[in-house]
Amino acid sequence: MSAEDYRASASPVEVGTERLKKLKSIRSEGLLEACRLLEKEKRAGYQEKLLDALIWDICHGM
Repeated sequence: MSAEDYRASASPVEVGTERLKKLKSIRSEGLLEACRLLEKEKRAGYQEKLLDALIWDICHGM
């Protein structure tokens, strides 16, 4: 998930402190950018908000 994906999936729901602490253990290069943004914004992201983009990627070969 890129920072762009996070921004597109972000909601007004605030993420709790305990959940934010868990981000420190993420080591996947593909997720680090989104993790840092989530730590800064402190808002949850929902995959459902990315559904249209995911369908487009599947239909058009990414």
